[in-house]
Amino acid sequence: MVFIYSGDKLSEMGSLVTVILICYNQRGWVQEAIDSVLNQTYPYVELIVVDVGSNDGSNLYLKNVCDQLDLEFIGLEENIGNCRAFNLAFKFCKGDYVIDLAGDDVLLSERIEKGVKKLEEYGTDFGFHYSDAEYIDEKSRLIGQHSSSLRNLPDEFFSDPFPEGELFNLILRNYFICPPTMMVRKDVVEELAGYDESLSFEDFDFWLRAAKITSFCSSQEPLVQKRTVIGSQSNNPIYHKDHASSMVKICKKIQRNLLEPTDDHDAFNKRLEYEMRLCYRRMLKKELKELAEIYKEHNRNNKKSWNYYVHIFLSRM
Repeated sequence: MVFIYSGDKLSEMGSLVTVILICYNQRGWVQEAIDSVLNQTYPYVELIVVDVGSNDGSNLYLKNVCDQLDLEFIGLEENIGNCRAFNLAFKFCKGDYVIDLAGDDVLLSERIEKGVKKLEEYGTDFGFHYSDAEYIDEKSRLIGQHSSSLRNLPDEFFSDPFPEGELFNLILRNYFICPPTMMVRKDVVEELAGYDESLSFEDFDFWLRAAKITSFCSSQEPLVQKRTVIGSQSNNPIYHKDHASSMVKICKKIQRNLLEPTDDHDAFNKRLEYEMRLCYRRMLKKELKELAEIYKEHNRNNKKSWNYYVHIFLSRM
């Protein structure tokens, strides 16, 4: 059972881990998420719970739970988005390490212990720890494993599906990290000023910015369960449009601020091509054209391949 420490007791224990749990209309699963934090094998955990304007009873339920357990609770009247909600909660964070946990996901019992052990073994040059994950359905039944989706990663870049070290180019090239598996050092979050609140999603942008200042380590075993819910926002056309709009902003940031001459510029091409194909399939014309302009600018001085012309053709739908 986890013991929540505060005040002057912080100096008497090992590294503290803060879990920021953000809930939006996840009443049916949020208790499982809370229990997964409280039942960690690692004892030094701070739990901060945020409800972002739920209308399914989550807000009142979580307030009562947090009152009973003496946990920090932030109840908001509207959904301000995960980025703003995390940054708000982070102001109260006392931990040396931080986990961003959705209200319907689950930490397996050794997630925190193994993450702390790996990060402290590797040293302060490593600011992120991630792992494999299990996928579960609405009834918490196992339906898959994240590592199964990594079998088609290009071998020339991914000799290991869970690479470690400086990962900017690999993160830019392919999605291989399951978002809820991440644990990050608090000082990395502080140096990056948290999440970009202009975006509708946080992870990809945050990882890329972090990869410029710190290294990543991993565990190849599943340490988290990610829930797949039919009818969730990830299946919503409005979500897809917001996601694509944010991806355009991120790609502009990469081009302006993150991509250096020594980086793998082909990795940025692969990212742009992937996002352009998504927009094409989802009929997101505005975002597709904006990505195509970034793509053309990035390749202005390069020899044009057949792949280049195919993607430019797609952008003219």
